[in-house]
Amino acid sequence: MEFNIKLLFVITSMVLNFNAAAKEKISLLAPYDEWYFNFFYPDSLPAEVTYVELLDTDGIYYQFRTLASTNASPGSVGQWSEKVSGMSSVFNKAKNPPMSIHFCWDSVIDKK
Repeated sequence: MEFNIKLLFVITSMVLNFNAAAKEKISLLAPYDEWYFNFFYPDSLPAEVTYVELLDTDGIYYQFRTLASTNASPGSVGQWSEKVSGMSSVFNKAKNPPMSIHFCWDSVIDKK
């Protein structure tokens, strides 16, 4: 609970300190309409992301409780593959890239 209060304080401070003129400039210069993100886990170590909090560069705070599935990275055995990629997501998207991101995940192996 104490961690959540501290996190909320940090996020609130960042939102309040963000310059309105800078927000407008960032929005006007963006070469995209939306920004998508996905989560991957190493092969044979399945995990599932269950919740995400994201603060984008415009200072917009997002909460995601419904996320696209977490996918395996078959080339990531022993170490992360140099090429990890995925498709755009229906749920995992924001107007701009994140300034900060906080996520919760469950390890499938730990549950067995």
